[in-house]
Amino acid sequence: MAEHTLYGKKKLCYTEVTDFTDFQGIGRDPLYKRFNSVYSVVEKNIEPQYRDFLAHPIYSDEDQILWYVREWNNTPSAYNDLSDTEKAKYAAIKEKTIAAYEKVRKNLTGEDKQILTGALKYIDEDFMFCYDDKVVIVAWGMSPDSHKHVVKGTVIHDLKIQNNHKIRFIVGGNGTLSDKLAGVVSRPDGAILSHIDLPIVTPKKGYAFRKWEPNPLGMKVNGPLSFTALYDEVPIEDDVVIEKENVRVTFIAGEGGSLSDTTEYTIEKGAYLVTSQIPLAIPNSGYSFAGWDIQPDLQAIDDDVIFTAIFNRVNVTCKFVAGEHGSIEGTDSFTLPYGSIFNNDNTPAIKAKRGYKFIGWDKSPIDYILNGDATFTAQYEKELPWYKRLWAWFTGKGCLKWLLWLLLLILLLFLLSWLLRGCNNMLRGNVVEPSPVIETTDGRVIDNNGPIKGVVGKDGKLPDNNIVAPIVGDDGKEPPIVSNPGAPDIVANRLNIYFENADVNLEQFISEFSKIYSETECQVIGFDKNVPMIQILIPENMRDTIRENLNAQLPNYEFFIVDESIFTIVGDVSTDTANVGWHLDAIDVEEGWEITKGSPNITVAVVDDGIDATHDILKGRIVNPYNVFTQDNRLSVGQGHGTHVAGLAVGSDKMFDKGVSGVAPKCKLMPIQVFDNGMCTFSSVTSGIMYAIHKGANVINVSIGPNFRGLDILPLPDQDYIAKTQFKNEERVWKRIINVAKEHNAIIIFAVGNDNILANIPPENRTNFTVNVAAVDRQIKGTDFTNYGRGSNISAPGKGIYSSVPVNEYAVFDGTSMAAPIVSGTVALMKSLNQDISVSEVLHILQATGERVSDYMPPMIRVDDALIALKTGVIPELPDADSNANNGIANPNAGDGGSSGNNPIDGESPVNENSGVTDDNAGENNPEDSGKTSNRDDLNPGNNPNPTNPGANRGKTDPPTSDSENDGTDYDAIRKLIESYKRKISELEKLLPENK
Repeated sequence: MAEHTLYGKKKLCYTEVTDFTDFQGIGRDPLYKRFNSVYSVVEKNIEPQYRDFLAHPIYSDEDQILWYVREWNNTPSAYNDLSDTEKAKYAAIKEKTIAAYEKVRKNLTGEDKQILTGALKYIDEDFMFCYDDKVVIVAWGMSPDSHKHVVKGTVIHDLKIQNNHKIRFIVGGNGTLSDKLAGVVSRPDGAILSHIDLPIVTPKKGYAFRKWEPNPLGMKVNGPLSFTALYDEVPIEDDVVIEKENVRVTFIAGEGGSLSDTTEYTIEKGAYLVTSQIPLAIPNSGYSFAGWDIQPDLQAIDDDVIFTAIFNRVNVTCKFVAGEHGSIEGTDSFTLPYGSIFNNDNTPAIKAKRGYKFIGWDKSPIDYILNGDATFTAQYEKELPWYKRLWAWFTGKGCLKWLLWLLLLILLLFLLSWLLRGCNNMLRGNVVEPSPVIETTDGRVIDNNGPIKGVVGKDGKLPDNNIVAPIVGDDGKEPPIVSNPGAPDIVANRLNIYFENADVNLEQFISEFSKIYSETECQVIGFDKNVPMIQILIPENMRDTIRENLNAQLPNYEFFIVDESIFTIVGDVSTDTANVGWHLDAIDVEEGWEITKGSPNITVAVVDDGIDATHDILKGRIVNPYNVFTQDNRLSVGQGHGTHVAGLAVGSDKMFDKGVSGVAPKCKLMPIQVFDNGMCTFSSVTSGIMYAIHKGANVINVSIGPNFRGLDILPLPDQDYIAKTQFKNEERVWKRIINVAKEHNAIIIFAVGNDNILANIPPENRTNFTVNVAAVDRQIKGTDFTNYGRGSNISAPGKGIYSSVPVNEYAVFDGTSMAAPIVSGTVALMKSLNQDISVSEVLHILQATGERVSDYMPPMIRVDDALIALKTGVIPELPDADSNANNGIANPNAGDGGSSGNNPIDGESPVNENSGVTDDNAGENNPEDSGKTSNRDDLNPGNNPNPTNPGANRGKTDPPTSDSENDGTDYDAIRKLIESYKRKISELEKLLPENK
């Protein structure tokens, strides 16, 4: 078992991962792999005397968890093994400790609360240990697997706690220690002392260090020990240099590894090597370090000596190479133990190119013994085209062939008729399944979109198809990522250049760009003529220089630069698995289906991580599938997020009685994969949305977005400032894309994000030309993770949501990712009744017919009421902006949601003159609109996703607005906030027993 060293901590025991279940986690990682995040919450909030309660887990590659605790003076004892007296003492300490954690947990919000709640979910006395007036617990955040029928105590292993003993080295008055701290060391009971335990003595002038008394070498430690330095007097000879004999020590690496640091030393004859003089042996891939041929630290060095590092072969690599005439179908590389026999079932299949036939491998992989790295290369033979071989057969002798000629003619006529019908179907947009994808050994599929490469031809021309650069480089490595706390991570060696002129000549720009930066410095790896933009691969250390200087270097072009940020999934596996399917009842979907279940002429695009196209509730309904990285219809299932989202929007209703159904089960699905190797970028998302628009999608669901985790600690005025001043170039790109969507009458649905911040901080949410969805829970209150306020304009269920996942299974997820496709399905139903309905009309109807959520959240959709209003034309007016009935949501068309104060897109209004929807510019500082109501509440200040816990968002106050009082304070907003808390206090008082 691998051992670790943690400063100030000692290993207490270990547990087997397989003995436990229901691991609490952060994202997809169990908490025992994210202890730094757990302890960060503890350190910030828990009193010092209780911080060691949660033992420190270290995950071993042997699927074991090593549990470390603070070093002890008194040996730890299991809580249940204590005497009655000791147990009473530590029971009181245990109760105080747990109470301290619970008190903090109740007052936390957001991810910190989720982390501490998970850590404290399973607090079991069987896993508690006591020592030095403190209680610690191992195996926290997990539960013993009841199916294994094991006794709880038996899952704690290796509880062999050793006492340490003090070893003192008394140097006396005739010398000093080179390291004063080495005079007293601590060694475990039973340890054998060697020369590495001995301090170095520097004798004073006139003395020579002779030895320690008694001799410590080889002595077993079974209690405190002390050793005294003995010296010999030597004559003092001034200015006489005594030549000492030296020897040379050399370290070399044997086959299979290398050495770090210095490998040669000259030391005094008879001296010992110190640990710092022994270089680190670094094994190559497939090898492990087995030790030195001579142990260098156990003997005095009397002669020149060479120490050789010994490396043992551990693994070998087995590769299959397709060559230029074919391609591999399956895994092409395996890492296996040295000397093993290759498993023939793993041999990949070969797909030969046209005109060639695969005839085998250069050497047979069958029962091949792997005594070293092995490469198998595919062999081919050239073959005649099928028609030449067929013609040669038909023109040969035999009257039977004339009969076959006649049958062939009949078959050709039949095929021609079928092809004509098939082409007609394709023109109508009938179902097209994604192409097969590469599968892993467990039947799941993986992203395999190839490496990045230059896209400019030798003639300086760009390809006809737009290209999105994949994630990995040509060396197979992921790009460098710059982490930005509170802001999206970015790819450090890529930049996106967006042009103001839609007719810019990209090839001419690239030509002039290459005169400034050579191809070895900067390479064009992606482009989109529809936007237009190009992406360049750059040295990481040149990123800031290029950003600052490029506009001045190319003054004849108008462009701006956007970082290649990383987008993340805004939904995750839920622990809330009760009452699955509740979301379908909450939005009255079954009542809405009495009007329509959707039209097959309406398509919902799901821009996400992939799709399980074979899933029972999705298969047979897919049109125009697309992978932005491969520019074709080869899709993977990704992480299952896209399948979950697609099922919520347009999945079949045949599982409705099981709690699973799409809101628009008769509409079509257009899956668009924008993830490669588990990562998604700004350019891949924008390209995927543009593809959906140009391929005729009516509704486009985007349940992925930039990550602003940690920004919720800022007060609302600071968040509002960020929304108004930051990420402006990204905002310009989004406005351009949303303009194109508006021109094609496509409606984009965004999940507003799970960071518990203002929804208009993500720049894609800053216009009112998209539907931006926040999440509510079963109590129809904002979830504890949803973004809120200005930038969100409708809400839907987003916690404990049941839907499809790969492979042909179902699971419960949380997130605005789940809320968005529920709204996308609703908008698809509305489009089924009126394909030309605009985004402004959709927002008006959804908000006017939606259910009140709270003072700080937009209304939740009601499918039946929305469809009735659209079908009958009887559309309610929106509540007055200053009314409490408005749920704190201003006119959806008021202002730009936190951008500039002008109309967000090209100065145009999205409202049809006859729609009855309030003017888009209501509430702006427009002299012509001076008589219109101000909509300063559209920020939804003080949004609290948990109204029963007013302290959960402590510090969120109303940001300053343009019509504040003279002293800069918005007293109207304060009065409204006071009223909202009065209502909450009144509701809480009703829960008290004396008021029941």
